[in-house]
Amino acid sequence: MHYRNCLSLEKPTSSKLLLANYIKANTDPGDLLIVMDDRDPSLLYLSNRKGWAVTEETMSLVRPEYFPNARYLVGFKGSEVIYIDLRTGEKPRS
Repeated sequence: MHYRNCLSLEKPTSSKLLLANYIKANTDPGDLLIVMDDRDPSLLYLSNRKGWAVTEETMSLVRPEYFPNARYLVGFKGSEVIYIDLRTGEKPRS
């Protein structure tokens, strides 16, 4: 799927697109992400970043250290937005 096709499927106010824009603005292009969104790689496409798309169940079974060089854990856990810097363990304030 091409990025523009993925983008056209999202409403401008969708939580996925808003998170993707936040990721794009607050990460470096070379940062690798672990995206927890039911193995849906849309956040990777929309934020123009590389990484792994996993399920919440996968993340409960393995640790982030199993993903070499991953910098951020992002995605959704139910209605909660997840955004964690794996190097510092910090979550953004805003």
